[in-house]
Amino acid sequence: GNLSAFYFYGYAGMQIPVGLLMDRFGPRRLMTVGLCLQVVGGTVLVTAAAAGAGLPGILLGYFLVAAPLGLVLPNATALALADHAAHAGSASAILGATSYLVGAVVAPFTGIGGETSALPSTLVIAASAVAGLATLLALTSPARRPVRA
Repeated sequence: GNLSAFYFYGYAGMQIPVGLLMDRFGPRRLMTVGLCLQVVGGTVLVTAAAAGAGLPGILLGYFLVAAPLGLVLPNATALALADHAAHAGSASAILGATSYLVGAVVAPFTGIGGETSALPSTLVIAASAVAGLATLLALTSPARRPVRA
């Protein structure tokens, strides 16, 4: 219950600010900020799990990972579909299927530690945040190609 609530509060709380900031900063910049915050949250999660900080440390890290999803998810979709307006339905389907595929690939790694350690799960979350940031920077660099909102 607590983890789900922290996810909801963080994600829902970001919706209005993101809408207000979108016109001023654009999707790439907001997504970069969101992914950087997720990397910080992933670091807090791993540190809390490794140090045995218990539920309060895990909740803080989880909130720092979940809240920036309000910056990341809508902007990831906007960036991914920006150059594919004529095929938006197919591109959206591929985007959705890819998220399930990545989830299926990384899910087994979360259970490596069994039921007694949160460390494998937190490492997967932190690594996913780093991979997301690296992917964004590699695929949408302003020098490579301009991104339309």
